[in-house]
Amino acid sequence: LTLESSEREKIDLGLGEPQGQRVPFELFQPLLSRSDSYGYTNAHGIKGLRQAIFDRFYPNLDQDGYEVLVTHGAINAIDVVLRSEVFPGEEVLIPDPGFPAYAQLLDFIGAKITRYNMAFKDGRFAFDIDALESAISNQTKLIILNSPHNPTGAILHLDDMSRLRTLMSRYPQVRVLSDEVYSHLTFGGAIHHSLAGMNDRIFVANSFSKVFGVPGLRIGWILTPQTALPKISAIIGNSIGCASALGQQMVLRLLKDDYRPFSNHEKVLDKACFLLRKAGIEYVRPEGAFFLMVKVDDDFTAANLLDRYGLKVVPGSIFGKNGKGWIRICFARNEQTITDGIDLLARMMQL
Repeated sequence: LTLESSEREKIDLGLGEPQGQRVPFELFQPLLSRSDSYGYTNAHGIKGLRQAIFDRFYPNLDQDGYEVLVTHGAINAIDVVLRSEVFPGEEVLIPDPGFPAYAQLLDFIGAKITRYNMAFKDGRFAFDIDALESAISNQTKLIILNSPHNPTGAILHLDDMSRLRTLMSRYPQVRVLSDEVYSHLTFGGAIHHSLAGMNDRIFVANSFSKVFGVPGLRIGWILTPQTALPKISAIIGNSIGCASALGQQMVLRLLKDDYRPFSNHEKVLDKACFLLRKAGIEYVRPEGAFFLMVKVDDDFTAANLLDRYGLKVVPGSIFGKNGKGWIRICFARNEQTITDGIDLLARMMQL
């Protein structure tokens, strides 16, 4: 390790953005000359796209009680649900570790934030429904769940969902926002089970950014119960007006073409785990999403040192106190990038 980061191109294993995935952009050429690609759409989104989302992602859901609303990415979907359901001072439970934007968006509202722990046992992270239940109070208004989970890669299993259903029946005031942006990314035979339709107090946020590998199009959606539609609709209409018409047309074209993106994420994950084991580095193999949690002594010190020598990672403490002592690396890269990154990581940890 001799070159400072200013003297070499950094290897970026920090940003949670899929790379190297070929999107059939030739399908979009006819859209560029259509006038409806550049105007406003209905605030809820293009009707054909909303129906296509139902058909692709929720084929078994009774549509009478639900609506799909198109948003400016998943982060907008999460923000809209939180603003429609949570008032200042009301309690919201978020996972620890968990996606940092949850806490930041709730801070904007002035909500009371309570964190529930993701369990770490037998060498992996998992949802801990007991910890979730112990965190709930009569003042809890909403729970955020994220499966597959960023940053740990844990997923909700069927027994977790059964216990969650029972838990919600005990607390009829509690709503759930299920962040499912990594729903298509599971490994080792793990299966994602959506919370969509579990009851009429569950909202689902998702996005084409991860599903199709087109984060720049900024097209996400909310699956909302009809009962919550009036307020959510008003917030969307008065915040973004509508999502990009061209972006909506593009993802609709991919859906109509039954586009199923090829991904070698599991192959790259296998390679990353092999290299980490070979180097004697402790890590957590994920069940879903595209992140690896790697054990270090001090996550901020390790992340800063790695950045200095050309490798970008994310310190686990960014995600909450239970992320302390871990760094997160994104393996949605090509094999050579992962090989180079882990080689640099291994050499740094030997210093």
